[in-house]
Amino acid sequence: SVNSSQVAVGERFNVEFSVNVKGQNFKPPAFVGFDLLAGPSTSMSTYMDNTGTRFKMSYTYTLRARQQGQYTIAPAFIRHEGKTYRTNTVNVTVSEQKAPEPDSPEGKARKNVFFKPLLSKREVYQGEPVFARYKLYFRSDIGNPQLLEEPDFTGFYKEDILQERINTQREEYNGQQFTTGDIRQMVLIPQKSGTLNLGNVSMEVPTSLPTGRYDFFGRPIGRTVNLNLNESFPTLTVKPLPLAGQPEGFTGAVGDFKFEASLSQSEITTDESVTLKLNLKGTGNIKLATLPKVEFPTAFEVFDPERNESSTVGSYGMRGNKTVEYLLVPRYSGTYKIGPISFSYFNPNTQRYQTIKSPVFEVTVNG
Repeated sequence: SVNSSQVAVGERFNVEFSVNVKGQNFKPPAFVGFDLLAGPSTSMSTYMDNTGTRFKMSYTYTLRARQQGQYTIAPAFIRHEGKTYRTNTVNVTVSEQKAPEPDSPEGKARKNVFFKPLLSKREVYQGEPVFARYKLYFRSDIGNPQLLEEPDFTGFYKEDILQERINTQREEYNGQQFTTGDIRQMVLIPQKSGTLNLGNVSMEVPTSLPTGRYDFFGRPIGRTVNLNLNESFPTLTVKPLPLAGQPEGFTGAVGDFKFEASLSQSEITTDESVTLKLNLKGTGNIKLATLPKVEFPTAFEVFDPERNESSTVGSYGMRGNKTVEYLLVPRYSGTYKIGPISFSYFNPNTQRYQTIKSPVFEVTVNG
C-alpha cells in the first residue's frame, strides 16, 4: 500500500509492505522511476479484534518521484514455512510539480534558497576545457544539500574537481545579501561541435524557516522544509576546429602548450645507450593530447618507452605535463639523425594552429 497514489514530481511518499506472519528473506522491488530516500523501516505489532489475536510485520520505504508519468511498484516477496508469498502491485500517478503559493512554507523557502548551474564560457572550441559548477545561494539556515539528479554529460569528457570543503562567501544578488558556495565543481571537455544542452540538475536542500514561536528559554522555534530545486545548464556553443591551416599530424590538442625534445648525449660507443626524452606541458586538454611519434634510424634498437603524466583541474580548466623517454641502443657504428620532431596544437586564444619543432639530433656511434 502507499499513503498516496497521486504525487507531484519531487514529492515524497511512503510505500508499506505488510505480512501477518513472521516471514524470512524479504525482497523488495527495484522501485523503478523513483529515488529511494529511506528504508526499510521495520515494525512488528500484535493486536486484538473480534476474530482474536492478530500479528502484523511491516517494511516501510520513503520514495520520491523523479518525473511525470504512470508507474507501477512491482511486487515484494517473502518466505514462510517453505513457501514464497508476493504482494500486489501498486500504481502511482506522478504529475507535474506545481509552483508553490508565495505564502506557503515552500514558497517562503524558495525566496531564501536557490542555485544556478554555471559555465565559465558559453562558447568554446571542440576539445577546449570549460569549468562548470553548481552555485548555491542561501540566506536561511540550511542542512546538507543532496544532489538528486545530474546530467550524464554525453559528448563530454568530464573530470570532477575534488573539494575538501565548500568555501562560502557573501554576495549581493538583486539587492539582497546571500551566502554562496559551489556544491560541485568539474571540468568538461566537449568531444563534438554544435549547440549543446547539458541537461538538468536537481537537488534537495533542507531549509529552516521561523515559526514565530519560542521555546521555554526564549529561543526561536523553526521548522524544516525539504526544498526541491530544479535548474538547467545554459546552452553551450561548441565550434568545430577549423580545417584551414590544420597541420599534418595534428591529433586534437587544444590549449596553450610548450613542447621540448632532448637527447642525453650526441656521441656514444656501441657498448652504450642514448635516451631521447619528449616533454609536453601547458593548459588545455592535456589529458587527451598525444605526443608525436618518432621515426628512429634502423641502426638503433628501440625499447618500450617509459611514460609519465600528471594533470590537475580547477577554475582554470586543466593543466599538466606528459613525458615519454625512449632508450636507444645502437647496432652499428656511424652518424645518424633523429628529427625534427613536431608537435601541433590549436590555441583558442589566438584561434590559430601552432607547431613546435625540435632541432635535428645527430648521434655519432663509435666502435
